[in-house]
Amino acid sequence: MADWNPNGKASPLWYLVGIASGIGNIAAMIYILVSKSQKKLFSLLYLVGFFGPLIAYFLLRKDDPKLASISLKLAIGNILFVVVYIIILASGIFSSSSLLPATACIPAAGYLCYNPLLSSGTFSATIGQSTGVNWVQANLFVVAGSYVTPTAVPPLPCETALAGGLDSGQTATVALNEYSYANTCAGFPAAKGSAFSGIIWAAYKTSLNGTVQFAEVGTVALKGS
Repeated sequence: MADWNPNGKASPLWYLVGIASGIGNIAAMIYILVSKSQKKLFSLLYLVGFFGPLIAYFLLRKDDPKLASISLKLAIGNILFVVVYIIILASGIFSSSSLLPATACIPAAGYLCYNPLLSSGTFSATIGQSTGVNWVQANLFVVAGSYVTPTAVPPLPCETALAGGLDSGQTATVALNEYSYANTCAGFPAAKGSAFSGIIWAAYKTSLNGTVQFAEVGTVALKGS
């Protein structure tokens, strides 16, 4: 291996290495936070990848300027990535609503969702389920921009019941007829032409005496007309 010159110059390529490591650390941290892992707190350890090079720079800048320079370039690369990442998030370029077409319904695994429409305060869509389990009772509702699993069915007029439930392999056209542009149900657009995105949820039972379960049917994005 080549001799190490502690007074040598570090290559600018270390900036790129710092950006790449920042991407990896952020991606790993987000992946763990959105997963069903019971050890989400450990995702904070990936922050060491951001602060480690900066600490190394201050510890080594007198004894090994070249290694300190590498550490500083890594830290700057990390910081550049974080700044760009924050700017992108603030701009909304990669928000769920901006990534979806103007009118779309993206079904969750095991479900169908298509033909979403929001017209004159009425939301409608065709939904289906192929989970392998029949629903003897089901209520559908939409929560604007929320990915948090609900714990209760909202009151009328913010939900609609599927008469007879919904068997696995079947579809049904549902309509929430009581929405109004006066925001009867929180999150729905208050004016025609307003953009809307949210989650269609199903609250269902697999037996009449069973407990109510909640399932995400799909993500919807559209504009009111």
